[in-house]
Amino acid sequence: MLSHVTTALLVLLLCFGVFLGYGLVNNRWYHILAVQGGSMEPAIGWGDLVVITKPPQELRPGMIVTMQVKDMIVTHRVLEVDPLVTQGDANGVPDTWKPGDVRVVGVVRFWLPEL
Repeated sequence: MLSHVTTALLVLLLCFGVFLGYGLVNNRWYHILAVQGGSMEPAIGWGDLVVITKPPQELRPGMIVTMQVKDMIVTHRVLEVDPLVTQGDANGVPDTWKPGDVRVVGVVRFWLPEL
């Protein structure tokens, strides 16, 4: 027979698994993406999972956003809004995207390190 603590841990693990699984499929509430670069270190590192939601109506400096840049998905911090200027925390200079090449697809709500 399982103890109450063991049962609670199993339920928690099951819920976490459902959360991860649901975020990996196309749904309208949130998406989970694996980071495959170090441009946002030390905040967000290689192998971390980011949880993104639809971008807000208004971006603000300091937000971390996920963008589609041509055929790449990039997660960087907003420095300026109009025009949109972004930069990875570990990068020495702002990004040089052309305005028409960038589409903000989500805002990072939180991340899960090294999953």
